[in-house]
Amino acid sequence: MAPQVLRQGSGYLAEQMTIAVNAALEDLQARTVAEAPDAPNPAVLLERLEDVQQQSVHRMQSFLSALTSAQARTARPAG
Repeated sequence: MAPQVLRQGSGYLAEQMTIAVNAALEDLQARTVAEAPDAPNPAVLLERLEDVQQQSVHRMQSFLSALTSAQARTARPAG
């Protein structure tokens, strides 16, 4: 780092680093979109993930219900 930059103070240095990092992130995002134009939309992926989560919850509830019923049947005295 150049000595004249260090003399500007920590606030200036932090501001310049923030600008540089943001520019790098924007560049990375632009290159990622350009290199993978058919990449799925994150919002669509999130919606699908939520659907999978709901299906999993329903299946686990059914499974738990079946286990509870089986346990109740086995706990009854034979007769």
